[in-house]
Amino acid sequence: NLLRVPFPRYITEVQTGYFLGVPPTLSYERPEEGRIYADLPMDHLLFDIGRDMSICGEGFALVWLEQSGVRVCRCDPLTCFGIRGGEAGEPLRAAVRLFKSPDDTVCGMLYEEERITPFTWDGQRVALGAPEENLPGHLALVPFNNNCQTCGDFEMVTGLMDAYNLLLSGAMDDMQSVANAFLALYGMQGTTQGDIDEANRTRILSLEEGGRAEFVVKNLNHEALAQLESNLRRSILELSMTPDLSDERFAGNASGVAMQYKLWGIEQVRLAKERCFLDGLHRLLTALSGGFALLGTPVALEQGRVTFYKNLPQDHTALASTLLSLSPLLSKRTILEQLPWVKDAEEELRRRGNHGDGGVIYERRRKAGVRNSAGGKAPPGAGGAGQSRLGAGRRAPVLRIAAGGGRRRRHGPPDGGIPRGVSGVSGGGREKPSARFCAGGDGSPAPAPQTGHSASEIGDGL
Repeated sequence: NLLRVPFPRYITEVQTGYFLGVPPTLSYERPEEGRIYADLPMDHLLFDIGRDMSICGEGFALVWLEQSGVRVCRCDPLTCFGIRGGEAGEPLRAAVRLFKSPDDTVCGMLYEEERITPFTWDGQRVALGAPEENLPGHLALVPFNNNCQTCGDFEMVTGLMDAYNLLLSGAMDDMQSVANAFLALYGMQGTTQGDIDEANRTRILSLEEGGRAEFVVKNLNHEALAQLESNLRRSILELSMTPDLSDERFAGNASGVAMQYKLWGIEQVRLAKERCFLDGLHRLLTALSGGFALLGTPVALEQGRVTFYKNLPQDHTALASTLLSLSPLLSKRTILEQLPWVKDAEEELRRRGNHGDGGVIYERRRKAGVRNSAGGKAPPGAGGAGQSRLGAGRRAPVLRIAAGGGRRRRHGPPDGGIPRGVSGVSGGGREKPSARFCAGGDGSPAPAPQTGHSASEIGDGL
């Protein structure tokens, strides 16, 4: 048997899901740039590139122009590679993509900033074709590196994975050898093939006195095999900086600080991925901006602010409470950028501004109405805070509370001014009007012992 445990798939899915499971967002100062970026299929594209980075150590994206617009797609990293100069720190000069023609001829494209050159390769030499001008003026084949070494996430533990597969394959062979064990008969020297066939047919052995029968099998130490398997599994995941999500240490009752320590390894991998990913993303957005500019839509997509998110189970209630407590210290945009369900903080602020002006104006009028009610005079043209609910020219109702607990309404003075609210608990007694009972009803509620009724019973606006 030759068993293959899919450790590479597990490591790739966990690492890529933690890094790009929640797509990164870009915020722009100009709304039209944000709309153009939102129309591109970037979420799926970036996740596929991230998976290629985890497997092969790098991924590639290709940008080209069509009459319908700018297009971008993923390219197989096994058929692409970048070209740099020999000097230390030399920037990326070109990129190459290989493919096969219908007649199985190996062809390729050499992408440079100034030109694109096709070529063919017969296994020994390269024949260059006629170059074409690269109109956008940017590298069309964009590489994304997984880290500074361009290594995959499981490349460093391939030897341990081979040992793990060999261990399981040998253990399976030993388990199957039990079914193919030899039968040893003691004290049965005269046994013939006919006796063996008869025993197989009847499932009965006739043994002489002192004779016995047993199977000859390899002695298996299951505890040693289980310990070795556990050590190899733990070493593979630890050295690849991948958490074992089936481990009991990831129980739901673990504290936040303890969980951060358990995820410390994969967090270091994520930070390294993010630094290298930003370089490739900047090149890709620059190439896209060049294509849109060539089609008559000048944009600067590479100037967007990129925000990455950790794909972890989140307590949204705790997050919202924390951000709410920090609202006096942080700006609204910073708070919105921390919310995972807000894709574009600028767009959300714009929407809030469109729908929130009326609330701001109402709040200002309400506060002015409370102050004027206490002072007894409304500002010119305001008509009192009660007009926000009752409308100008209408008489605001005022609540009287009689000694017997009965309630009745009466209208304010006919001159349209702010009516005087009266509340009392003794027959014919008068008290200082409360702002709660002035027109608009937005002042502080009168205490229940003074009115004989609770604030919820009186109601807002009466």
